[in-house]
Amino acid sequence: EEEGTPAEEISPGKRRRLENGGGPCCEPRVAILADEAHRSHGRGMTVALHDLLCGCAAQPRNTCYVSFTATPSDVSLRLFGVSDHERGRAEPYDCYPLRRALEDGVCVDVLSQYTTATPVVELASPPRAGARPASGDGARRAGSGDARRAGGDGARTTAEERGEEAAFSAKARAALVFVGAALDEAHRRGFDGKAMLVTRSRAACARFVTEMRRLGGAEDIRILCSFSGSLPGGETERTVNCADDVLAAFSEPRRKALLVVCSKLETGFDEPRVCAMVIDRALRGAQAVQTLGRANRAAPGKPPVRVLDFANTAAEVATAFGAFFDARTRRLSGSERREHGERQLAHISARLLTEIADASPRAAAAAAAAAGAALRLLANVRAYEAACESLGA
Repeated sequence: EEEGTPAEEISPGKRRRLENGGGPCCEPRVAILADEAHRSHGRGMTVALHDLLCGCAAQPRNTCYVSFTATPSDVSLRLFGVSDHERGRAEPYDCYPLRRALEDGVCVDVLSQYTTATPVVELASPPRAGARPASGDGARRAGSGDARRAGGDGARTTAEERGEEAAFSAKARAALVFVGAALDEAHRRGFDGKAMLVTRSRAACARFVTEMRRLGGAEDIRILCSFSGSLPGGETERTVNCADDVLAAFSEPRRKALLVVCSKLETGFDEPRVCAMVIDRALRGAQAVQTLGRANRAAPGKPPVRVLDFANTAAEVATAFGAFFDARTRRLSGSERREHGERQLAHISARLLTEIADASPRAAAAAAAAAGAALRLLANVRAYEAACESLGA
């Protein structure tokens, strides 16, 4: 029996629910905490979770999701957001926006010293018969476009390969100079700075490490890479790094270090000492904010974050951050609004039936209990009418 309630005053409807283990209004309530909600929920995993909890593909009413993300996607807003049907939008239940986090010093600005660059390389090109040599030693500025204009398939392939190799080496050299200068400045300020390079493939991870070591970068900076699995040649993260634990090697105190990554450690990795980043991969939307967020952790004495970007324009990066600078919302479709109304109507109908079943003569004998039941019934009737009206019923 309920504490403080005599047995004879419990209504038959409520008694039946108590005897049956609580009934639909007293089901065990489940709270699910979802971190990194922009990518951890919304597909097969969510459907499987709902099926486990209630045997259907939709979220059960006795389940509450509490999700966290700095970059809410449309999927995460649909799953976890609050629907404002008057404004026709889904919005976060609570938001601590990037703008305020920057003002409060919770994180640091990664765009204040953002540099975009396109490598320009010099390819030695033997002069054709009868052709006048270019000024200087005959070297010409070349890129992939020049390679494609070379004559013949074999010559074109060779020129493209030479151009790509030269461009890659130029990027590796520029990245080394950039990272070296950033980490030197950090160490002069007494900050134990670290750096990251984000590239476009696992093979490029190993290639950057090899090229940078060839260029002598490993003499002053510990150059490491992190990727999953093995490469076609059999190389793994462990064999390339000659270390069992790449994160332990990267985090070693008072040791300058550069970590090259691809699709690993780009989200969720928390190392506040990262104060320099090199980007050699196209970044859009939430991916840009998440990836560059590896350097936005605040730390005592941290210098301004430096970023060198080979693959994106300043406008593209600004657009990506602009979408998440303040609270992000998502427009509700007409079908979603109607579906929500139908669910609300079904829930209110069930509550009405429960209230009516509880209004037994014995329970109504107590004036206070009757008044409370009447108020609840009136509120549910009004909600029922409003839901019917919204659906055009």
